[in-house]
Amino acid sequence: MTRRYPWPRSLGPVHVSTLQVLLGLVFAYLVMNWISRDVVMARQIHDLLLEGSMDGVGMDRQWALYRRMAGWSYLITPIVLAVQVGLVALLLQLSLALQNHEAPFARLFRVAVVAQVVLAAQLAWVLWYRAGLDGPAVTAEAFYRPLGTLHTFFPGLQASASALAGSLSAFELVWFGVLYTGLARTEGVRRRAAAIVVGGLFFTFNALQVGLVLYLRRLGI
Repeated sequence: MTRRYPWPRSLGPVHVSTLQVLLGLVFAYLVMNWISRDVVMARQIHDLLLEGSMDGVGMDRQWALYRRMAGWSYLITPIVLAVQVGLVALLLQLSLALQNHEAPFARLFRVAVVAQVVLAAQLAWVLWYRAGLDGPAVTAEAFYRPLGTLHTFFPGLQASASALAGSLSAFELVWFGVLYTGLARTEGVRRRAAAIVVGGLFFTFNALQVGLVLYLRRLGI
């Protein structure tokens, strides 16, 4: 996992090991977790989001539960990150194997780790937006509003197309692009195979998201 790869090639002689990138991501996620739990989600914001849904006693209990879960989140965050990156790398390896292409798991793991930087940047943007909400602007709709989705640029889409546009963000498109670039630069993997792998992941992930959104809409949630 610590083997060095020239990623991306435009950095020339500057090489950073996979382990260094992964540890940097763990540190970044822990910092953002602290910002989310202790700065963005302050008690005042918590109460404003739950205002009208429960009484004062219920809010106190909910806040106490939230604080207990916040403590555990610092331990869970690195584990979730490692599992998420590992699953992506396994999916890449399996998809390549179905096309009779072989690639070292360490290389695919590195591709997944580098792509995760994009998702970390997305989370940082969300936290920056939420930290800017204040007073009357703090509502559940505004606080949990999806940011950077395609629906912002194509508001007239209907039905399943609208569900896809509302769930797919520009950051996710960049994430898929990074995965494709990493695979295409992997020795023994052709660009066509890389495009098929990433296209399959794109279709699978978004089909699941669209299906879930349409199902929740049907239930009126």
